[in-house]
Amino acid sequence: THFSEVQASRFKSSPFSPKLLSSNHRCLYDQPSAKRVWAYQNGYKPEQGVYAWGKTISELLDNCTSRLNMQQPAKALYTRAGEPLQSWDEIERDMLLCVSDGNPFLSREGN
Repeated sequence: THFSEVQASRFKSSPFSPKLLSSNHRCLYDQPSAKRVWAYQNGYKPEQGVYAWGKTISELLDNCTSRLNMQQPAKALYTRAGEPLQSWDEIERDMLLCVSDGNPFLSREGN
């Protein structure tokens, strides 16, 4: 009797129970909330950038500040064309971003 009780309790807590499978299965298709981007400092060339990541704009700015060894904290993000990015939804995974400490966008295209 004891053996069958142990077996029954093992089956209930099995990682293959339908309840756990359905929740794990759903997670496989969820988009991760963190985004990795290639970031370079305003006024520098994109080739001088680094990978940075975050789950929010604020976290991404903090990560850019440290990864780029910026003297002042990062405050603004721009596309390569100089368009300011205001919301998290505008930022795509592996996007090229220019990071500014608050100064206006500087283009290095002609240099």
